[in-house]
Amino acid sequence: MELPENVELEKSAAFDVRLFSIPDKDLEEICKSLLKLPYLDGDEPLGPYLGRKVAGWYVVFRPTRQSGRLHIDIVRIMHQKTDSRRKAALRALKWLAAFRGGFGV
Repeated sequence: MELPENVELEKSAAFDVRLFSIPDKDLEEICKSLLKLPYLDGDEPLGPYLGRKVAGWYVVFRPTRQSGRLHIDIVRIMHQKTDSRRKAALRALKWLAAFRGGFGV
């Protein structure tokens, strides 16, 4: 699929597209969503990036301005269930850190 000129797949996202065999229609829907609404209240901040669920995928991206135009760098595209596993892992790490801090271990 030919991406819009103001959307770029980072190497990791291009690898995800091949690894997960993401259909062209899903990529098209992802691009349209990110270009139409680059910032949503439900977006998850991930450092300099944002995370959003689109077309059954969890997309990590960075909206920027280049030459006065909106530009979207797509960093990762993952299955939605990956997001819940990541959140579960982060919750476990926070619990462990609190336990270690509370007991001085």
